Amino acid sequence: MDSAAYVVCTKYRSWDLITPSLIPNKITGQWVIHVSVDDTHTNVQINLANAVAKIILGGYGSDSLSNPYSVIELPVKSTGVFEQELRKAIVRLQGQ
Repeated sequence: MDSAAYVVCTKYRSWDLITPSLIPNKITGQWVIHVSVDDTHTNVQINLANAVAKIILGGYGSDSLSNPYSVIELPVKSTGVFEQELRKAIVRLQGQ
C-alpha cells in the first residue's frame, strides 16, 4: 500500500496552550464500497463514512476508555490514496 494512504484530523491543543497538539487515542470509521457492473464498465465508489478521532483525557475517577473523564471528537478525512488503490485492485480483479 502507498505510504500516502492515511487519514487526517484537525489538531487539538490543550487549554493551557503549553502542551503540544494532542494525538488521538482512537480513530474509527467505515469504508463504504459500492460496485456496479454493466456490459462495458465496472464502476466502483469508495467513501470513508462516520470517521472520528477521539482524544480521551483522563481525570479523577477515570479508570478506562469506557469511563473517560472527557472525550474530544475530531472529524477525520481520508487523503483518497487508499480509495484509489482499492478501486484499481477491484477493477483489475474484475478484468480477470
